[in-house]
Amino acid sequence: MHIEVRIIPKSEMPYDTWDNYYITNGGDLVFEIADTGNILFNRIMLIHAMVEQLLTDVNGVSAKAITDFDMNFTGLEEPGEEVDAPYRNEHLIAKAVEMLICANLNVPWKLYNGGIIK
Repeated sequence: MHIEVRIIPKSEMPYDTWDNYYITNGGDLVFEIADTGNILFNRIMLIHAMVEQLLTDVNGVSAKAITDFDMNFTGLEEPGEEVDAPYRNEHLIAKAVEMLICANLNVPWKLYNGGIIK
């Protein structure tokens, strides 16, 4: 298995999301991160996606279940934070890691989160 990271324009994401991950037919793991214009923010977002993917994979939450939920989401907040999200726990743990990294790097959460949630 190879792991590939792609930083791409948000307009090229498969749906309205900041990160996406999937396994190709060849078995490679691909992470797609919407470019925020800030390399540090992109890297922090990648860590979030990697933690979330690891946890959902080990816990048996399929990428299809996540994508289906996200694509049908109509709320105002992040879909992964909804109580009925199939990956809620995994998302919240990844968000906690993301917040810890921001704190360690002295990146204010509101600045980071405001920089990616526009």
